[in-house]
Amino acid sequence: MRRISLKRLSLSLLLAFALLIGVSISAVSKDKVIVYTATGVDITGPIFEAFTVDTGITVEHIMAGTGEVWSRVRAEKKRPLGDILWAGSNKMAEAAKPEDLFEVYHSPEDKYYRVKDADGIWHAFGIPGGVQSFAVNTNLVAREDYPESYRDLADIKYDGMIALLNPTYSGTGYITAQAMIHLAETQWGYEDGWDFLKELMMNCKIYVSSGAARNALRDGEIAIGLQGEAGAGKIMKDGYPLELLRLKEGYFGGLDAIEIIKGGPNLEGAKKFVDWFLGQKAQQMLADLKGDRCIREGITLSEDLYTYGFGDDYIYVDIPDYLFEEPDQFKKKWNRVMGEAVVLKEARNTAYDVIEYVRRLIARAKSKEMTVGIEEAESKLAEAEATFKDGKYEEARTLGKEALELGGALRKP
Repeated sequence: MRRISLKRLSLSLLLAFALLIGVSISAVSKDKVIVYTATGVDITGPIFEAFTVDTGITVEHIMAGTGEVWSRVRAEKKRPLGDILWAGSNKMAEAAKPEDLFEVYHSPEDKYYRVKDADGIWHAFGIPGGVQSFAVNTNLVAREDYPESYRDLADIKYDGMIALLNPTYSGTGYITAQAMIHLAETQWGYEDGWDFLKELMMNCKIYVSSGAARNALRDGEIAIGLQGEAGAGKIMKDGYPLELLRLKEGYFGGLDAIEIIKGGPNLEGAKKFVDWFLGQKAQQMLADLKGDRCIREGITLSEDLYTYGFGDDYIYVDIPDYLFEEPDQFKKKWNRVMGEAVVLKEARNTAYDVIEYVRRLIARAKSKEMTVGIEEAESKLAEAEATFKDGKYEEARTLGKEALELGGALRKP
């Protein structure tokens, strides 16, 4: 009988095992796609289930904040573990093109979309949850105190009343911050929109997720917060005291997009997912489940967008692509400016208290027909108020104290 060497047998077994493992991995990867998403399971669950029913391909998903899943894709660039990124806007993906994170793919469904990427990197599909505006809890803000402009939100009368999302974690927060910078520089006369954003930050409580901010607004923990039409509509349908603000500049939100992660484990499965996701069935599901303003032809929008939202009567604020370049630098600057806002807020509030105190004293003196020094005090107070509006809080505080001296008031702050 011919003898087989142990070494040769071992090598043969190892090769056979390796082939078996390879076949197994190949089979598994073809039957599964891995999706990184920032969308909640109440939406993704039905979408993924329908995809599996229609294609036989299962979906494994990893959910986290937009900033977190984008960071994951970047960290895994040399060895991608995901197939699809469903998080963030087309502008974020456009700005990331130089990083070479995503696969080029021109879907046959692209022709049905009003907005498409000529390079085939991102696939925009709709404004998530409708356009974004700020909403008020009507139990906490009187109608006569509603802001009429986004700029009004920086008024000190809204101190501590507003929810703002941290763009480090939230894609919606990222778009909101960029929108405020854009409006400040193009409509409100700011040379640097970050100066307005700092003013706004002084009035805000910062949240890391849209859900947490939405719940705080619903439950009356804060009075004003960013809301999409669909989310606000759901809260109102549930009987909570909420109203979307019709702000004069219009509304924003960015277009949600999906991308195929370059070098992911299942390219063919990812292409099938993109084709199915961009199809009529999936997009109608998103419109029905989430209230998206889908941009595919032939989609019926949710009635809630007309009952509780803005219907077809709204101005859409388009944010320039260049603002989405260098997201890491943007987030670092956000954190720095947020720290500056905390320090500046103390100076602002102190100056405001002095000015208000002087204003009350002057009013009381005039009611008692006291005239000595009042005219000079009013003039100095007007100077203090103008300086305050310019953001020169220490100087405004000093002018307020000078007005107090001119008025001969006995009580001093």
